[in-house]
Amino acid sequence: MRYIKTYEEIDYGPEVGDYVVCKDNLLIDDRDYNYINFLANNIGKLDSIKIGAKKLYYFVTYENVPDNIDKDYFVKGYTISIDRKEIVFYSKNMENCETYLAANKYNL
Repeated sequence: MRYIKTYEEIDYGPEVGDYVVCKDNLLIDDRDYNYINFLANNIGKLDSIKIGAKKLYYFVTYENVPDNIDKDYFVKGYTISIDRKEIVFYSKNMENCETYLAANKYNL
């Protein structure tokens, strides 16, 4: 090997301040369809990460939440608590998340 890599880009997962697209993976019958649809089609911003007993809790804040979504899903204001498995896509740039949503919308 002639050249030594000086650095590698390592993915440590989403960080505070990243924009995220989420998906509700819970298979509970009482989940509201509007809530699941809202999560899959909107971009949130990762506010904080809390360390729990066995896993990390990610708190994502959304803007412009419609009135037809039950406010019981949100922790405070328009912030939800999610698991890492529920984050489908994340990026430091909002444009990358918008591109991801557009590609999924048209199945590209």
